[in-house]
Amino acid sequence: MQLADNDSDTKINVEESADEDIIRFDLGGTERVTLYAEMTALPVEAVKEQQKMIEELQKRIEELEGR
Repeated sequence: MQLADNDSDTKINVEESADEDIIRFDLGGTERVTLYAEMTALPVEAVKEQQKMIEELQKRIEELEGR
């Protein structure tokens, strides 16, 4: 899963596998932080939950705007 801000200069890439989970933070084209396995459990779930909330809010906005 990859998330980016509106101008795509900040990206968060979540990589999940059977062996390990990795979260990479890319700022302005430069990877700044990488979190591995035991450090990622809570952030991975937080990113998933945040993405779910964003999608629900986008759907609600579209419904309210009559799209």
